[in-house]
Amino acid sequence: MVEIISVSLSRKQKQFMEEENLSPSKMLQTRIDEMMTHGLITPKMIKELNRKVDVWKNISIKFRDFLDKKDMLEEFQKNDG
Repeated sequence: MVEIISVSLSRKQKQFMEEENLSPSKMLQTRIDEMMTHGLITPKMIKELNRKVDVWKNISIKFRDFLDKKDMLEEFQKNDG
């Protein structure tokens, strides 16, 4: 099965790709293969990272609720820069 995806490039990246006559698709495929081959990232790691993001998201929601209950939310937002 083949999947088609879209990737955003900055102007600088696009210019580099054009100047070097490189294919974004081939570069992405190569990098994914490298990551799979060298074990730099695994599905298990992605699952764990997503879990950690969810934990931090819940902590921030609870902190916001706590500040709101203590009528400190506006003060915190003013000082948060």
